[in-house]
Formats: sequence, structure tokens, C-alpha cells
Amino acid sequence: ISTQSRLHKSRQEDYEATRARRLLLVDESTGLIREELVENRSCPACDSNETKNLFVKNGGTYHRCIQCGTIFLNPVLKDAHLANHYRTNGTYQTRDHRADAQFYHAIYSHGLDLLVNYCPEGALLDVGCSSGTFLKLAESKGFEVTGLEINSEEAADARSRGLRVQEVDLLSLEDSSKFDVICFWDVFEHLKFPHQILRAASSLLLEDGVLLL
Repeated sequence: ISTQSRLHKSRQEDYEATRARRLLLVDESTGLIREELVENRSCPACDSNETKNLFVKNGGTYHRCIQCGTIFLNPVLKDAHLANHYRTNGTYQTRDHRADAQFYHAIYSHGLDLLVNYCPEGALLDVGCSSGTFLKLAESKGFEVTGLEINSEEAADARSRGLRVQEVDLLSLEDSSKFDVICFWDVFEHLKFPHQILRAASSLLLEDGVLLL
């Protein structure tokens, strides 16, 4: 079996496992995520409540914002259920990073090449750092790195690589440190209330700090 075939098979298995976990939240009588688990939200991009219902997938209802065109999931899991989902979501991200190390190294290296044009060194925070693949690369370039990862297995994996990683989300971070760079790799598009996270990130950035999305 070729490397590409193995990667495809591994990712397909991860997708199916994640889908199976999500379907456990679905009310079989309605085909939707159970009402007690979810809450409504406005458009995560422009905060409008004017939307058009598009389709249902894996128990979730997707809408298009009439004002800005953003397509988003609504309703969404309440905070406690969402946090539990990510904390117990296994280590599929770590497996992907290791199985396709060359791909991720290229992507992260490109991001760092762009970043150093604006901030060549300093304190860097990676939100949702998984097992720390990007952090290790940034560290090798001279950055002082810190990660946030609420998945305990992946956070432990990152710490085993000698990285400083806290098992909290950005809003729960009690560290008073400021950062030259804050990164959101494959994270920002999954946030329930992105404006709130942007404000929190802004408060943690030093003057002329860089936000990498």
C-alpha cells in the first residue's frame, strides 16, 4: 500500500470515528442534536440573526447569513458539552501530524517564513497546539513557545517533547504573560464566538504583536 493510500485510509478512519461520536448526540426521533445540549447563536462573522436554512449534516443545521454570506452551524453545543467533546476527542490530530510529517512541516514552515517578516523572534503562543508539532518548529527558529491544548492526551504528548503546554482554553488562561505572536492553526474557524476570542487574544498581545490565523 502506498504512503498516500495509508494516509487516506487513516484520515477516513478518523473522520468516521468523529462522525460516530457526534451521532451519539443526535435525537433519533428528529435527526438533530438533542435540544438540551445546544444553544442558538448569531452569525459568527457579522452578528446578524438574518439567516437562511441550508441543510442538515450529522445532526447539525447549517445556515447562510443573509447579511454577509457566511455559512455556519446553528444551534451549537453549549460550552460544557463542546469542551467535553474536544477533551475526549482522542489523538487523531497527533496521528495525522506524524503520518504526514512532511506535509505539515511544509505548511508550518511557510507560516513561519511569513511570520518572521513581521516578528523575527519573541514569545509565541499557539492556541490549540495539539502535540506541539508547530511549537517545536517555532522553537527551533528561536521563538520562546507556549501552547494551549484542552485535549489531555495531546497536551501530555506535547509536554513529553519538552514543551510548555497548559490544558486550558484562551479565555481561561490565568497567566499574566504577554506575547509577541499568537497563532490559531486550524482552530479559528471552529470557534463558537470568534469575536470574543479575538478580544482576548488582543489583550494578550504586546504592542505591535502579530496574530497568525
